[in-house]
Amino acid sequence: MFPLPEASINEKQMAEYMLVLDTSYKYYLQLLDKKFSEKDARNVAGLTNELFFRIAHINNKMINE
Repeated sequence: MFPLPEASINEKQMAEYMLVLDTSYKYYLQLLDKKFSEKDARNVAGLTNELFFRIAHINNKMINE
C-alpha cells in the first residue's frame, strides 16, 4: 500500500464535515416542519448540491438509527 498524501483529509476533519452536514440536514427538516417548500428549505440549509444533500441524508440516518 502507498501512504496517503499529506493533503488528504484526516479522520477528525472528516468527522467535523459529517457533523456540519448532519446539522444542515436537521435544519432542513426543521424548515420543512415550518412549512417551507423543499426547494426553499434546501436553499436555506445550504443543501442545494444534490451530492451534499444525499450524503447528509444518509449520514443522518446512520447517526439516528
